[in-house]
Amino acid sequence: MPQTSSPHDKLLAAAQKNSASAIRSLVAAGCPAGHSNRVGQTALHIAALWGNLAAVEALIGAIRDQADGGELEELLNRKNNISGATPLHCAANSNKPIAGRLEAARALLAAGADPNVADSYGAPPVDYTDDEDMRLLLGGTSLVLHDAIKEYTSSASPGPFSEFKASFSSLLSSSPDAAAAKGSAADTALMLAAQLADPDDAAAVAELLLAALPEGSAAASASDDSGRNALHHAVIRHCRPSDATAAPEVPGEGDDDFGGRVALAKLLVSAGNSVDEPDMTEFDMMGSRPEPHFTPLMYAVEAGDLPMCAALLLARPSLAAADEEFETVFHKALWSSPPRLDILEALLGAAGKGEGGAMLDMGCKRLGMMKLEDTAFNTLLHEFSKKGKVEVVTTLVQAGANVNAVGRQGMTPLHLAARGCKEAVVQILIENGADAAVKDGAGKSPRDYAAAQGDRAAGVLALLP
Repeated sequence: MPQTSSPHDKLLAAAQKNSASAIRSLVAAGCPAGHSNRVGQTALHIAALWGNLAAVEALIGAIRDQADGGELEELLNRKNNISGATPLHCAANSNKPIAGRLEAARALLAAGADPNVADSYGAPPVDYTDDEDMRLLLGGTSLVLHDAIKEYTSSASPGPFSEFKASFSSLLSSSPDAAAAKGSAADTALMLAAQLADPDDAAAVAELLLAALPEGSAAASASDDSGRNALHHAVIRHCRPSDATAAPEVPGEGDDDFGGRVALAKLLVSAGNSVDEPDMTEFDMMGSRPEPHFTPLMYAVEAGDLPMCAALLLARPSLAAADEEFETVFHKALWSSPPRLDILEALLGAAGKGEGGAMLDMGCKRLGMMKLEDTAFNTLLHEFSKKGKVEVVTTLVQAGANVNAVGRQGMTPLHLAARGCKEAVVQILIENGADAAVKDGAGKSPRDYAAAQGDRAAGVLALLP
């Protein structure tokens, strides 16, 4: 049955309209000052959300008249049923004019509202605002460093970086605690610095911030609400495709002079930013919960940036990590157009002898693996054997990919290569131990598929027993 509104809901409307006289009249007529709607929003929540000071003060007065001190404290800190927000959360997390919300928050605090009460997500009110005055009012740390970086990056004429760096350094000296502050998206100044347009500038500001943080500070390697740490942001902002046809120099263990973006990544890794933690997918309109998405290395591989990949591989990340599509960095290197064999070889080198082959045989949704427990899926070798990509197939086979892996419909890479009349691939597979007599789920051998292709399969048939 549909829920009907209460006659006391007029109090909620009065709070929204900032009508102190209506609030006093309704309470005098018997309306409970702490009345709430079906989602637990009281008039005090609504008045704070709208920044209606007169309504907040009238409600506080009415609550004092109707209840004892204990009940006043409970109503000032009552959580709604939506997110566990208190009236102070509503004042902090609203798109209504900040001036009114500041006044409402001051009145709530003066009456005894507790700014440290957390909502259902474990966050106090200050975590929902980037406004400097509201943050300081709620006992939070200044975001003056965030603001300085944002102002510099958004300026049409920012001036020389040297001047910004000098002023930023001075600001940091006077407000060292701001280096560890988190904004409303749980972002730190270090994350913003990592996204400065010039990676050398980003590294310079990052060094200042890291030097200002106490040893072991969580802010050096923190993640924001999207699961991204400063390394994620640096890689996403600064990766650029390297020349797949050349043989570019790549950074080694002791090489700090390779380039700004690589130096920045190394700096952030040394500060403790995880190379293994994935960021998260966003909520979608269907209500799906966030899932693990990309690690920093996945972003670098997808961008085709070999030097950045090499720098991140020095940190020995997990190469078996997979995104929400079950894709690893090995998949991503080969999905590029053209496939990035240079990056694949760097990944295989990092995986070590004997390990790379097993990782190349992992499935993903694109290869028919729809659930982690699925066993019938194609491998990368199936995919590129079917396409006749000789160079890729050669690399995969040499790296230890299973030439007899059984995929969808019970087919091996050789079945697919024979069916597609990919003569060079068939030869490579047979020379490397592919079983030409194996039958698929339909009881057919690779030769059966080749024979069905007629004259164009003559070369393939000559290779198959």
